[in-house]
Amino acid sequence: MKKLKLEDLLEHIETSKLAIDFGADLDETSLNFKSLNLSNSDIVRIEEDVRFSWSGVTGCNSNDRAQSEYQQTLKAWVKNKLYEHRNWSWVRYGATEANGRCNSSKDPWTGVRRCGCSGKLKCYIEFRKS
Repeated sequence: MKKLKLEDLLEHIETSKLAIDFGADLDETSLNFKSLNLSNSDIVRIEEDVRFSWSGVTGCNSNDRAQSEYQQTLKAWVKNKLYEHRNWSWVRYGATEANGRCNSSKDPWTGVRRCGCSGKLKCYIEFRKS
């Protein structure tokens, strides 16, 4: 299997659309995972709970905005892990669950609306043992 350079992996993450389909195999983020014939003992899996937040004036709790924030959070986390373990060959990455909450309010003095959201994303990345 051809080993990709770190720059190529980071480019892939920048340009790929990450589907956050919780509980499913993320085929578009794997290096042909099913054809590698790897067992669980051949894989090193790193999982972390990653916290994130965003704010705005309106629309913070829209599904599109939440998906965008989840994807940005996952991309940033994966980039960091690829850099930390740049000598390892990655197999796949993704997220297994996400949760968050939003609140909207209006300043009683100025009448300016605002909203804020925060959440947690359970991210994972799998590497092939050398």
